[in-house]
Amino acid sequence: MVLTLQGGPLHASDEEQAAFDAMAPMVAQGFEGTFRQIDDYLARQR
Repeated sequence: MVLTLQGGPLHASDEEQAAFDAMAPMVAQGFEGTFRQIDDYLARQR
C-alpha cells in the first residue's frame, strides 16, 4: 500500500512559502517516523 500526502500553504506570501519550504524536510522526517511506528505496531498485531 502506498500513501501519498500533499499539502502546503494557501495564498501564502513569498515569506510564508519560504518558511514552509524550509521546514518541509523536518515535517517529512516526522511523518516518516510516525508511519514507521504504525507499520511496526500493525506488524505485531498479525
